[in-house]
Amino acid sequence: MKKRSLFFSLPDMIYLFSCPGINSQGKNHLKRKILPILFTLALFASNVMQAQILTPGMDAVETHYGLNSTSYVAEVKEIGNQIGVTKGVNWLAPVISPSNWTAGNIGQVFGTAIDDAGNVYFATTAMYWRNNNPLNYVPQRLALSTVPVIGAGGDGFHLSGGAAGIYKANSANLNNVTVLTGTVPLGGGLNTKTIPNGGYGIGNIAYAKGINKLYASNLEDGKIYCIDLANGPNNGFITDVFDPLALMPAELK
Repeated sequence: MKKRSLFFSLPDMIYLFSCPGINSQGKNHLKRKILPILFTLALFASNVMQAQILTPGMDAVETHYGLNSTSYVAEVKEIGNQIGVTKGVNWLAPVISPSNWTAGNIGQVFGTAIDDAGNVYFATTAMYWRNNNPLNYVPQRLALSTVPVIGAGGDGFHLSGGAAGIYKANSANLNNVTVLTGTVPLGGGLNTKTIPNGGYGIGNIAYAKGINKLYASNLEDGKIYCIDLANGPNNGFITDVFDPLALMPAELK
């Protein structure tokens, strides 16, 4: 007995729906049976395409200024496959733009890190300043003689994470972004999931491979915060705080 396939090709379906040998009742029956399958397959394909992930050794993550709430503040550059690229020419690597990596979802960010599992982390920054001109931002805001603090929205932070917010994009789906650590004006720190910051942001972040932790430099107090990345209830908790200024000779402070 010949085994029949459970699936039809697209030309088969078009033929079935238009075949003159099938009456209208038969065609309606086919539509009721097949169209839900097509819808399910399309939905599945859409979800697979949106579940963007990093390819180890092939992709890089970069951050940049977001002009408005819908502008991307970070993207993935596919730099690994350079076959066919002309030498000596400015090569524009293919870009992946996860939908939630925008100023409207995570605010302005600068520091970025990737852990062993492929999760991506972003740190809020105060470095950008449009200076009342939407097309002329100053990337060295923190170098001003009097550094103004940032606020929510625009050139500043997103309310979900605050001025020292650190965000995590899930390795299984980079569109899935959550707050790893938040912000408090005072307090926080050790054994909490918050970093004290009044609007000066995070300097940078770095992943510690051997211990699976994230280091973040806080521009509010000059301290380095060590954040646990282990799965479970301790994820995002600050396990250590190091003050490099405490080791500096008094005459240099």
